[in-house]
Amino acid sequence: MKQFSFILLMTIIYFPVLFGQTEEPQIKYPSVELGYTNMQSNDWIGSRFKDIFPASDIKKIVRIKERGFEKHNNSDLDYRKLEQEDYDTLIRYLIDSEEKAQNLSWLAEEGILAELILLTNDDQLYHLEILGIFDKVSSLTIYGSGRGARFEIKGFKYPVNKK
Repeated sequence: MKQFSFILLMTIIYFPVLFGQTEEPQIKYPSVELGYTNMQSNDWIGSRFKDIFPASDIKKIVRIKERGFEKHNNSDLDYRKLEQEDYDTLIRYLIDSEEKAQNLSWLAEEGILAELILLTNDDQLYHLEILGIFDKVSSLTIYGSGRGARFEIKGFKYPVNKK
């Protein structure tokens, strides 16, 4: 009986090792970063958009919400093409603009027209809000990890889309 118990014990101990079964793998769970609504940093004030985000440093920009920036409707023949052109025109406007970042704030009458996520080449994420008064674009807010800024958008015009 002692020999049987010893064999049983050895089987329990060595079976997982012999057949590749070991401890459960440790899963490294991601953490949620919470600093993207912080409005306390002033290090971007006075900088142009292109100083903060040179075009060559932008890997990708993704729209996550449309709330009124887009001026076309689904019945337009080339709706997606027109929509893409409008967003691309705004990004070109921001990169070419001489407007300088201000304190992160909103005007009482402003609302969000669209929300974007900007990813840089060094994998930094930024949350951008296109703000407007009624349907006119008025500013852009940027939220980074522990920082933020506002850009006035003066004179932006939607492209004249040829149908």
